[in-house]
Amino acid sequence: MTMERVLTAGAFGPYAGTLGSASLRQRAALQRAPLSLDASGLIIRAFRGDRRADPAVLAVREQGYVLGDAPVRGWRAVSAPLWSERWVAGSVTLLIPAQDAQRQSDPRLVHAVHELMDSAGVISRHLTRIETRHAG
Repeated sequence: MTMERVLTAGAFGPYAGTLGSASLRQRAALQRAPLSLDASGLIIRAFRGDRRADPAVLAVREQGYVLGDAPVRGWRAVSAPLWSERWVAGSVTLLIPAQDAQRQSDPRLVHAVHELMDSAGVISRHLTRIETRHAG
C-alpha cells in the first residue's frame, strides 16, 4: 500500500496568518514531503511497522504521539495516529512555531498535545463508526 499525504485547505488559529503567508515553495515542500521524513510518517510507521522496531519507534509507541521536525522551516510538528478499528488509518498533525516547542514541558506545547490527542480520538471514533456501519 502506498501512503500519501493529504492536507487540509487552510490554517486555523492564532498562527494561521503566519503559516498562510508561507512561500509557495514552503507550502509545496509540506505537501510533497515523503512520509518517511517527518512526524506524520513516523507516527504511522510506529503503529504499522513490524515488532522489531528501533528504539525511537518503540518510544513513539509508548508515548502515543510524536514531536518532530516539520517540512516547513521554523515549524515543528506534533502527530498522533488515527485509528479505524484496530488499524492505523493515518495521522493528524499540528504545526507549531519552533519557538513554542522548545521544551516538552512548555505549557503551550503540553496544551497542544492534549488538544491533538483529543481530536485524534474523536476522528478515530468517527472512522470506526463508519467502518462498522459499512461492514454489514
